[in-house]
Amino acid sequence: MRCVQRGFMLVSLAWPDLPQARWHEMVRYYRGRAPAHAGLVLIEDRRGYVHAVFRYVVDMTPSLRPGLRGGVLRVQDLVMADLAGREVVAATRLGVAELAQACGCQVVILDPGAGLSCCP
Repeated sequence: MRCVQRGFMLVSLAWPDLPQARWHEMVRYYRGRAPAHAGLVLIEDRRGYVHAVFRYVVDMTPSLRPGLRGGVLRVQDLVMADLAGREVVAATRLGVAELAQACGCQVVILDPGAGLSCCP
């Protein structure tokens, strides 16, 4: 539960008007989903500080693109702390790549409509 609160602290820097109740609603929603289909990810360092948060959905709709046999991992509402420089970006990139592989996705799309926020 502590990581949920720390996640809210980062997200609220990006979206100060987000009510804490809405954040908890999102957490409950994604806890009830199968991780192979959708989820909410918090990237933490070894001290437990949350440096990035994003939600994702796996799209397994067949594609017309030749050679695309896996699904598409759609990353949405990405929020990253701009504190640790490139380490946060590298850790987030690695986490997304591992998630895509675990979900059987060949393609990752950062949904630009969902927003990207970097917090100082």
